[in-house]
Amino acid sequence: MSEECSDYVDCRVFLERMAEQGILKAVVTKHAARRLVERRAKDYKKLDRKVLANIVENVLKTGKYRAFTEDVLIWTKKYVLVSSFEPSGTLVVKTVIGKDFLEEKIRKLISKRREIRWDVVVVEVR
Repeated sequence: MSEECSDYVDCRVFLERMAEQGILKAVVTKHAARRLVERRAKDYKKLDRKVLANIVENVLKTGKYRAFTEDVLIWTKKYVLVSSFEPSGTLVVKTVIGKDFLEEKIRKLISKRREIRWDVVVVEVR
């Protein structure tokens, strides 16, 4: 008899569930926040947690989504967020990549995308 892992999350299923509800809660890790500061599209006079949360919130609201079993890619013209879901349903943004730095095979994968219009997006920067 095989044992099942209780914390396994299929991101494709979770993305569908969250899209039906229209509510997305996201957490930005320290690593992703640092990468966002390094790769920001423009200079800000004051760059703090609130500004970082607003950038991520805008990417989540206007971005295009592609879910895989372990990861979710969300992208806009400037940013690509690599993230995954926790068992609680929270989206964890793990890192931020500039769209110019994507490999060709990933560009082909994200051509099959989905647009989701969220009613509520809540972002927390850790």
